[in-house]
Amino acid sequence: MIGDVRGQGLMIGVEIVEDRDSRAPAHDVRDAIVNQAFEHGLLLLGAGESVLRLMPPLIIDPTTAEEALDILENALTAVENVLTPH
Repeated sequence: MIGDVRGQGLMIGVEIVEDRDSRAPAHDVRDAIVNQAFEHGLLLLGAGESVLRLMPPLIIDPTTAEEALDILENALTAVENVLTPH
């Protein structure tokens, strides 16, 4: 699902794609990730066609950053499991 990660400083863009070969934007998948993360307390922003924008405050502490990354990882996994059930 992740086609590219780019950014500067703490502002990071994670491009969500249908597959890595075509790199076709996956707008609906990106929105599902945003909604899943929001349900668990993490506010993400969509940018462009299919990018997740991560913009933590510059004063974020390591514990809060880890918690946010855990929620993001769980959201990615949950959406991926819906798309490709095992």
